Amino acid sequence: MCAMSIRSKCYNKHQVKEYKQSLKTDAELFPMLKTLKLLRAIVVNIGIFAVSGYSLYLGADPTLIGLMALAVAGAYNGLELSDYLALLEAVKQVKDEK
Repeated sequence: MCAMSIRSKCYNKHQVKEYKQSLKTDAELFPMLKTLKLLRAIVVNIGIFAVSGYSLYLGADPTLIGLMALAVAGAYNGLELSDYLALLEAVKQVKDEK
């Protein structure tokens, strides 16, 4: 019961509402959205670590660059997780309504 209350606070209810509207009009949209979110996360993470690796190659401070790369990647992935949980909740609610 506690896990459900924590999980419900991990996403924005407005995101769920928007995803529900989209999924109601096109039920086949879920696999495409899921794939696009995954690809976007992979591309951004590769970009973050490529830029930080290149900065280190050019002689930047490893402590600063490493810390910043991990902080930015962690924050971005947290937002992606929140967005993905909102999508899953919208799918669940649409299925429950049917």
